[in-house]
Amino acid sequence: MRKILPFLMAGFFVAILFNTTSIYAATSIINTNKNTGFMVGQGTIEEPYQISTIEELDAIRNYPDNNFLLIKNLDFRDDDSYANPTHKIDYITGDGWLPIGSNREGPAFTGSFDGQGFTIYNLFVNRSSSVYSSLFGYLFEAQISHLHLDNVQVTGRGAVGSFAGGLTKSIISDCYATGQVKGSGYYIGGLVGWNNGTISSCHVSVEIIGYSYVGGLVGYNEGLISDSSVTGNVIGNDFDKEIRNIGGLIGGNGGDIIDSFATGDVTGNTYVGGLVGANWQNISYCYATGKVTHVWHNYGNVTFGRRFVGRLSGADFGTTLNSYATGKISIKLFVEGLFWHILYQLLPDQGI
Repeated sequence: MRKILPFLMAGFFVAILFNTTSIYAATSIINTNKNTGFMVGQGTIEEPYQISTIEELDAIRNYPDNNFLLIKNLDFRDDDSYANPTHKIDYITGDGWLPIGSNREGPAFTGSFDGQGFTIYNLFVNRSSSVYSSLFGYLFEAQISHLHLDNVQVTGRGAVGSFAGGLTKSIISDCYATGQVKGSGYYIGGLVGWNNGTISSCHVSVEIIGYSYVGGLVGYNEGLISDSSVTGNVIGNDFDKEIRNIGGLIGGNGGDIIDSFATGDVTGNTYVGGLVGANWQNISYCYATGKVTHVWHNYGNVTFGRRFVGRLSGADFGTTLNSYATGKISIKLFVEGLFWHILYQLLPDQGI
């Protein structure tokens, strides 16, 4: 017994030292996370920061190259979604949410965000004079997945979407959005304003109102879109210019679209299609079923043969394979626009 006693005592002190170190390490981690704005996680792929409040969601902008995990539903209008409910007024009035990551208002978001199938309700962005209005402004080599946005209300100028204004070399997958997105400039989409990355298995039921390059899913695409769909209506709200590019799924396509469809109605002036306003690259295994309405209302600046309105694509300069459309095409003629058009045809030399 006397021979083994020193070994027992040594083991006892080692155990005490180990437990004390572990407690100190755990305390250090918690304190560090409080300083960053996150209670749990380290921001790594193995231990992403866990998002459980609106304040933590907002704190993502301070660590745009880190990794994040949503662990519950959040509602911008619900006090229970806030660590401090008095903060709610800042997000649901005035300008509302400030997009995370923008090449004008901060660095791009380059990390990852996994929604784990949870939903963020009532996102409100009211920035009519700003570009990159959305939940995330600009994504670069980032990844957003398994996230739902319900009842978004997003207003911006250009590069406007529910999830992101624009993305480069990034991936958005298994995401869903409902609500309304409006823009007064170029690149307006129900999911993303413009895409130079990969969008897969994403679905949108959003009303889209925009000026040019307006699409139910993406305003302008030069990346890859697959297995995605739109059920909301798309409205091009400018009727005074020639090239507008309004489509049920994509406004203008300079990339690849595969296995995707749109069922909402589409209204616009020039380059208007049930699936794509104008296509310069590749469409395959896609379809559209919505009604396409050509609005003839631009005070005489009409040149026959340049309206480009179609059930599937308003104008197709690329390749379309195994795709179809069943929607009807209609034309609206406004009295004033028709009058000026007739006058233009009668007096072509007057430059009217």
